[in-house]
Amino acid sequence: MVYGRITGKIVIIGFTAYLSFFATLGLQRDESVQINSQSQMESLLKIEKEKLGCDRNIEVKLLDPLDFFFGGRAQAVNDDKYRITIKRGSSLTTLRHELYHVCSGHLKSSSNPLTFPFYFLKYLFWEEPAAEIYSLTGLKL
Repeated sequence: MVYGRITGKIVIIGFTAYLSFFATLGLQRDESVQINSQSQMESLLKIEKEKLGCDRNIEVKLLDPLDFFFGGRAQAVNDDKYRITIKRGSSLTTLRHELYHVCSGHLKSSSNPLTFPFYFLKYLFWEEPAAEIYSLTGLKL
């Protein structure tokens, strides 16, 4: 019984530290260049793809803040085309973050429901931190 309470506390402390770490990283995003036009985002995408060495077919879409809840989102349109959607006023680090997801193959996950728990943990503890670290430092994991 005592072992269960100690394990539960360790999990809660670890999860709180994990969330605090990413909240702190999120504050760093405000220091970056803001994206305010579609043409600006397209030119930044071209530059950032070259830096990352990415040759994937990616379209970008800029939405008004009232039309889009998230700062950014990457998604696979089909097997060889991707879309990055970003809220107007978001930072360059947001674009880098979503671009890293696309170029690192994070969007090619299986849709098999049996692999969902494994994929979710992989996303939460590997893919999301790797994209966040790249967006802020340029370090490829």
